[in-house]
Amino acid sequence: MQRKQIQPKPQGRSKKIYRKSKTKPHLSLEKLLLNWIIVFLIILILGFGASIIWKYGFATNENLFTQESAVKQNETQRIRVEVLNGCGVKGLASKFTDYLRTQGFDVVITENYQSFDVDSSFVIDRISLKSGNAYRLARSLGISSKLVNAILSDDLAVEASIVLGKDYAKLKGYTDITQ
Repeated sequence: MQRKQIQPKPQGRSKKIYRKSKTKPHLSLEKLLLNWIIVFLIILILGFGASIIWKYGFATNENLFTQESAVKQNETQRIRVEVLNGCGVKGLASKFTDYLRTQGFDVVITENYQSFDVDSSFVIDRISLKSGNAYRLARSLGISSKLVNAILSDDLAVEASIVLGKDYAKLKGYTDITQ
C-alpha cells in the first residue's frame, strides 16, 4: 500500500485576514443617551405589563372588593350626620355633636326629634345601607346594628341620622361628654 503524499498548496495570493480591533469604538453622547432612553422605555413597558398581569391574573375578586371599599371609605371618611334629640334632655344633642366631631364625623344638623318619647337610640341611613355609613356611626356610639334602619331621602344634606333615646347614658362617649 502506497502512501499518497500531500502536496503543499501554492503560495500565490494570500487572503487578508481582518481582525477586530481591541479598542472599542467611541460612542457619541447622542447614541449613549438614546440607548439609556430605550432601556428606560423597555423597563417601563415591562412594569405596565406586569401590572396588568397582576391585576387580572393574580388579584382575587375579594382583594379587588377590599380595595374598592377602602377607596370608598376614604372618600366618605367625613360622613355628614344629623343628631336628633329624642329624649328631651336639654343640650344632649349638642353634647353628642361635639363627641361625634372628635370621632371624625361631620355633624351638619343638630335638632330635636319629632317626639321626646324614644326609648332606645337608633340610627337612620339616608343614602344606602350598602355604603356602611350608618353602621360606622352606630359602631362609634355602641349602638347595635339591629337598630340601624334605612329611610332613604335624596333631599337631605346628610348621609345618616342618629336619634338619641332615653338610653343615652349607655352610649359610647357619654362619659366623655359629661366630664
